[in-house]
Amino acid sequence: MRRRRLIRYLFVALVLLAGLFVAADVVSLQVAESRAAAQIARTTGAERVQVDLGSFPFLPSLWRGRLDQVTVDGYRLSGGGLRVERLEGRASDVTFDRSKIIALIRSRYADRAKVVGGGAIGRIDITQEDLAEFLKNREPRVRGVRVTRAGVEVEFEPVAGVELPKARFLPVMVDGRLVLNLTGAGEIPRPLQDGARRLERLIDLPPVPPGLRADARLSLGVIQVEASGPRVQMEIGEGGIQ
Repeated sequence: MRRRRLIRYLFVALVLLAGLFVAADVVSLQVAESRAAAQIARTTGAERVQVDLGSFPFLPSLWRGRLDQVTVDGYRLSGGGLRVERLEGRASDVTFDRSKIIALIRSRYADRAKVVGGGAIGRIDITQEDLAEFLKNREPRVRGVRVTRAGVEVEFEPVAGVELPKARFLPVMVDGRLVLNLTGAGEIPRPLQDGARRLERLIDLPPVPPGLRADARLSLGVIQVEASGPRVQMEIGEGGIQ
C-alpha cells in the first residue's frame, strides 16, 4: 500500500513538474518573441512587427544557442524618411551566444549580440504612394510618381516650353543599397536635369546584410527588393557594440 501511494505521489509530482516546464517554456517563448518584436519596432519605426522563434520546446533551443527557424514580419516601417509597406525575413539554423541573447531578453540596453543564420530569405515592399510622398518631400518640383513594370516614372512641374516633363528611373541595388537609376537623361529639359539627378541617391534605406544577394523588382504600383543567401550575419540589440 505504501509503495503504491509513493508511486502515485511520484507520478503526480512528475506531472506537476512537466506542467511547470511546459508553462515556463511557453511563457519564455512569448516573452522572447514580444521583446524581439518590440526592439525591431523601435529601431525601424514599424507600426506592427511579428516575430516567430519556433515552437515548443523553446528553452532547450535557447540554452544550446540554436533555433531551427526564425521568421520576422514587419508592417509600415520607416527608413531614412521612406516608408516601407512590409518587410519579410526568414532564416534557418540560427546560432547565437545564449548569454547575450538572454541579456537582451531581460533588458534592451544590454550589449549587442551577433546572430548567424543559414538559408536566409528576405523581402521589402515599397508602394507607389509611399515613394511619391518621399520624393515630393525631398524634391519640390516632383508632381507625380508612377511605378510600372517598365520603371518608375516621375512627373515634374511644367517648365517654360515643355508640358508635363517626365523622367524614368530603374530601381537597382548598388553596394547593397537601393538606388533609382536615371534613364534617358538627355531627354529631360535642362532646368530639371539637376533635380532628376538628385533623385537617384535620395533613398537611404539600411543596406542589405552582408552575405545576402539582393535584386530590385517591379510590379504594378510596388517596388520589391528580394534578398537571399546561404548564410547571413547580423548584430542585434541597441547597446554598445563589443
